[in-house]
Amino acid sequence: MRSSITIVASPRPRVGKTLLARLLTDYLVQQGQSPLGFDLGGGDGGLSDYLPERATLASVEDIATQMSFFDTLIDADERSKIVDLGADVFEDFFRLADQFDLVAETRFRGIGIDLMYLVTPDRTSLDAARALLRRFPGMRLTPVHNEVFGAPPHRQVDSIRAREPLLKLPALTPSARKYVEIAPFSFADTDRGGGLPETVQADVEAWLRRIWRDLREFELRALASGLQPLRAGS
Repeated sequence: MRSSITIVASPRPRVGKTLLARLLTDYLVQQGQSPLGFDLGGGDGGLSDYLPERATLASVEDIATQMSFFDTLIDADERSKIVDLGADVFEDFFRLADQFDLVAETRFRGIGIDLMYLVTPDRTSLDAARALLRRFPGMRLTPVHNEVFGAPPHRQVDSIRAREPLLKLPALTPSARKYVEIAPFSFADTDRGGGLPETVQADVEAWLRRIWRDLREFELRALASGLQPLRAGS
């Protein structure tokens, strides 16, 4: 088993970041793993609200909480760690990651570290991604496109993706989204916490089949190119 850290981030709020963190967590659960999620700066509607048994609230407000959080993050405990990084602490987190030399620490401990970056069609998103690549050359950055925003911004993605494959987050129907956004809710729970209307459940299951397939294919492409974006436990 291999420890790893996956940071799900964007400098913009409401771009599907928590949804992706939920899906990654539940995907690993379905692979027989026990991922540990961190809801950092997300407030209401973060990862810990949807998956309270898998994720906890975290803080970097002072030295004590910063030390506790980063010590837990870099613990080589053979677990997958998913960080749902709120836009309001985006700059603070990466400033602290630099100060704590997070990438070097993970390399020393044999921990994989990856950044799943939600790309949006604006200059702030592109500039922030480029800045992160310059600041953390040892951290793998995977661009993620949320299809709810339409066609992917190819020029932006191509300018930051390097050799990493693009991951797409398919749009869910509005009727189904209304139900899956009511916390708590686990995509790995076949009972769905009380059941969904038949048509909604059919939409969610079709959507999940595509996502699980895409994540498996993404893993294979990443492994073929020498990357390990979701290799949290093997």
